[in-house]
Amino acid sequence: MVYLINHFRQSLLGRKLLLRTDHSALRWLRKTPEPIGQQGRWLEILEEFEFDICHRPGRQHGNADALSRKPCRQCGQCAEDTAVRKTAGEAVQQVDQPSMGPQRIAQLQRDDEEIAPIYRASKKSRTAPAWEEMLRCSQATKAYWTMWERLEMHEEVLYARRKSDAGQSSTPVLVAPKALREEIMRLVHAGFSGGHLGRRRTLDQVRRRANWIGWTKDVRGFVQGCSECAGYKRGQAPHQGELQSMSTGEP
Repeated sequence: MVYLINHFRQSLLGRKLLLRTDHSALRWLRKTPEPIGQQGRWLEILEEFEFDICHRPGRQHGNADALSRKPCRQCGQCAEDTAVRKTAGEAVQQVDQPSMGPQRIAQLQRDDEEIAPIYRASKKSRTAPAWEEMLRCSQATKAYWTMWERLEMHEEVLYARRKSDAGQSSTPVLVAPKALREEIMRLVHAGFSGGHLGRRRTLDQVRRRANWIGWTKDVRGFVQGCSECAGYKRGQAPHQGELQSMSTGEP
């Protein structure tokens, strides 16, 4: 409770809060006549805020406790917990992934001027088209052609395997068309599991999910242009004066 109130301090100061907890003893924390030690330090932090503590029994506290309780598979009564975990997993998947099915993604790849020639060739044959057929294509399409050995098709959607540091192919990631790139970057950077990551972490998360020509440059530009991040970060601290030597007779 103390940690989260401190974490959301800017949003909670000046507002009345309601804290629901299954720890009934916390209702009497503020009525302790002489708080000492850790209790006193907690109260010193909490007294900046205006709040009421409401006790909710553990059997009714399932929505808050679901992610911290491992279902028991011996008693045969874990159906409810499994449903909670399944619902939570679906929510994360819906938020962190583009909100469309494989058919729609495949259609966007067929309509993308950079990916379409490679998509049609991959559907037609597993043999790479001749270089002469690529001469009139864009530079990005030619770059996809050089990745031919790492391209593969799943459910009519084109994927690419990235090379790991050891030179081995890794898990395939989506070859993202232009229409999906901004949504992917937005969901990774500021989505359910993002939280406005920095440039390095956003690059790493996009790398695990999608691939397109020039993706690193696009991600850097997207993070730099994020209005929420720009409004939060203060930037580099101003330079201070250099330290000066001080003459003293004794410590």
